[in-house]
Order: sequence, then C-alpha cells, then structure tokens
Amino acid sequence: MQLLKIGALMLHIFEWGIAQALHIEDFKDERNGLLVNNSCRIGAEVYVITNTAIVACLSLLPKRTLRTNTWPINNFSKLDNEEHLTRFTVEGRSWKLLLYPSGNQTGRGRHLSLYLELEDHVDLTGGEKLYVECLLSITDQLSGNNHTRTIGSWFDSNNYCRGFNKFLSLTKLNNSNNGYRHEDTVFIVANLNEMFTLREIK
Repeated sequence: MQLLKIGALMLHIFEWGIAQALHIEDFKDERNGLLVNNSCRIGAEVYVITNTAIVACLSLLPKRTLRTNTWPINNFSKLDNEEHLTRFTVEGRSWKLLLYPSGNQTGRGRHLSLYLELEDHVDLTGGEKLYVECLLSITDQLSGNNHTRTIGSWFDSNNYCRGFNKFLSLTKLNNSNNGYRHEDTVFIVANLNEMFTLREIK
C-alpha cells in the first residue's frame, strides 16, 4: 500500500507498478530469451514487511491558564535546606512544587532550587507521556517585577520531575530592593498554561 497526498487529501493506493518495465522490442527479441514460441513466464517475489509503526493518540487541552497555584512561605529565613513542598491538582493530575531554600545539587549554597514534580507519575503506563508548559515565578512584592522561568517538558513514569537547580541566586533573593523576600515572606507561583497527553494505541 502506498500513501499519496494531494493537498489535504490522503489517498491509500493498493496497486503499484512500473509503467515502462521493458522496451517492447527487447521483449520480442528471442535472443533475449524473454519470449520463446510466443510464450513467456512472469513471476513476482513478494516480501512481507513487518509494520513497526507506533500509532498514538494525542489529547490536547485548549491553550489557557489551566491553574495558578500560589504558595506563600512565611518565616523563610528560618527554613532549613531540606526539601519543602506543596501539593495541588490540575485536570485530575496531582503535582508537587519542591523547594530547596539554599539550593540543591549544582545550585547548593548559592541559589534557590525549584522543581515541578508529577506526583501520580506511576499512573502513566504503556508509553503514555504528558507534556506540560509551566511558568514558575517568585513574586516581587514591591514592584511586581517577578522572577519567572518556564518549564516546557515531557513527563512520564521515569522522568517525572523538572525544574531548576539554579532558579534564583540567593544574592538576588536576599536583596531587600528586589522584593522577593519581603518581611521574611516569599511567594512562589506556578502557572500551568498547557498540558496534553500522548498515548500509544496497541
């Protein structure tokens, strides 16, 4: 079967061949052994190719802000550098914001680290994937000049946590002129703007 695309129309062609396989004079010339006593043999070798294509179903939600989650953190300077988290739900999916106030991994000691984790990632089975666009922000409580970074990533059962080891430097965070930590309170905001699911069809 061949696929022929004409504009937006996709045609399935079940017959295919060669219009000019052999010159007629060469075919009739008995010296070539193709036509003998006005008889010829025509054969065909058929190879069956296993279909290895993957068919998938894409479920797309309209592009809009699906959910805005605001996480106020009081007494920020008193937090230890263990993992701190808050939970929220968007379109039936459970999420976590993970915070390391003094940094994690490559950001440790110099940056605030912030991550988005799909908590019910174990429900993504059979090659199912979830694409998410999320804006993570720390609010500037004085001027509204928020510090924002964007996650645009696929989440699946093995890769379910995305974010930034170096989300915001501690120097900028603790600078009172910036307004990120005002009266020892920090506001972290997560805006999920886009989410769709990709499922393989068996």
